[in-house]
Amino acid sequence: MPRGNKLVSTLRTSFKRASSSYAASYSIENCPIRSFAKNHPEAARLILETPPFPHRDSSSSSSRSPPFPRDETLEDYLKWRRWDVNIHKILREHRLEEPALESAAGLLSHPLSFPLTLGRHAHRFATSPSKRERRSRRICCVGARSECTLPDDYWREFLIATFVDESRRGWGEDDGRNLALASVFEWIIDFVGPDVPARMKSKSIFLFDHHELHSCPQRTLTMNYHTAFLHDLILRRRREFHNVTTKTDIPLNFDNPQTIQEFWDGFVLFNPGLGHPNLAKQWRSTFQFLCDTGKPILLTAHSTMDARRDMAVIENMHRALSRMDVGCNGYRENPYASRMKFIDPSEPVRVVWCMWFDQIIRCCFCSAQIASML
Repeated sequence: MPRGNKLVSTLRTSFKRASSSYAASYSIENCPIRSFAKNHPEAARLILETPPFPHRDSSSSSSRSPPFPRDETLEDYLKWRRWDVNIHKILREHRLEEPALESAAGLLSHPLSFPLTLGRHAHRFATSPSKRERRSRRICCVGARSECTLPDDYWREFLIATFVDESRRGWGEDDGRNLALASVFEWIIDFVGPDVPARMKSKSIFLFDHHELHSCPQRTLTMNYHTAFLHDLILRRRREFHNVTTKTDIPLNFDNPQTIQEFWDGFVLFNPGLGHPNLAKQWRSTFQFLCDTGKPILLTAHSTMDARRDMAVIENMHRALSRMDVGCNGYRENPYASRMKFIDPSEPVRVVWCMWFDQIIRCCFCSAQIASML
């Protein structure tokens, strides 16, 4: 199935679920993005197809700095990727009026939300002091769900958004960010959670096609999938270490808290609901464990209410653990949030957006606390 068809099919499934579960005051007709995809499926399929990334073309977007200035928007990224040219052409060919442009951008906002939100903060994970000489960075996506099934072409947007050509200078105000990203050639994401689809196999996607020659080193994104809670995954790694019978390919010793601290360069929690009444208890020990690693944590929230509840959890943990120093500026509106509205399944009267707010926090490392949780 072509990538555009696959994504449209996924969206159609969500439309059907929405129409059966939404409150009477909210339906597909009230959502211009869903209405656009339903009424113009061929145009939606074409819009969802990712444009090429022609590195060798000196006039292309790849010759400019990564598209994450302080006041960035999704429209800025679409223009940077020349996606807007495709959109205007498709709308003209299908004789659609100018108002459809907003719906087209909204349609793209949904699959682009995961890779661009992560790409926006990737430099925070790239500046790990312990791995400055290494060309790879490893991130753990805890409580992963739908992001696991995002088509590869959209996860490739993460590589495109974080690509920095080392041969080009003059990066301006984002020089620090670009310098950190320029040193990373491989990203590894471990998707961990009970809702990760079973039987998904590890895979790697690449920035450049292998049959093309490029002056820049290849950039790679490797994705691993673990259908388990994080603590179960760590316990499994501990058993693998103790059960190993040969000295080849020995797994990491997860008995050592220092090993755990150095294994991941940071963590991502997409819309975790740390303070949600139905989820808070499940998250409490896991989130404390993540904070104790001292690594940066990217958090997103569905709505203002979710952000406030999550911040209350973070602040309460800070007060309870006086030895923990939390570096946190609070949630801010995410320019790459999905613009498609959803109903909170646990609160049917509340409309939410995927990753409407985001923030990065970092806590001090305490090896004794990690050891006590093993």
